[in-house]
Amino acid sequence: MTSVLAPEEGRRGRELFVRNLMGPPEGSDNRGVFVGPDGERFTMEVSGVPLSRGDQVIGVFGQVKEVEKDEVPLTPHPSLTPRQTEVLRLLERGHSTDQIAAELYLSTETVRNHIRGVLRALGAHSRLEAVAVAHERHLVAT
Repeated sequence: MTSVLAPEEGRRGRELFVRNLMGPPEGSDNRGVFVGPDGERFTMEVSGVPLSRGDQVIGVFGQVKEVEKDEVPLTPHPSLTPRQTEVLRLLERGHSTDQIAAELYLSTETVRNHIRGVLRALGAHSRLEAVAVAHERHLVAT
């Protein structure tokens, strides 16, 4: 992450990485100034969650809050319904409960129920952890 941060954000980026590495399992949201390939600076928010294997943290998974849509098919998870798979894909894109409800024409409570089902099926404790687990298992397009 620090290689794409603006130079003046480097120290803060490393501190945020350590905080996410050592912090709560549900992760945190962080805003920073980044430098694009063309040298243009922009601000974006990134969610980070520690990845663990057993009792050891082995890394930090970071995700930009808004991701452009793509149409790469998912590998289906045997315990997820088709609707839960759609919800997982929208979580991967950084959508909120309200955004998912609007896109799928569902009530927010129905979306919350689907999210709970996704978390349960993947053994995750947060939306971000569910996305990280899905990536690890190749369930979500990168």
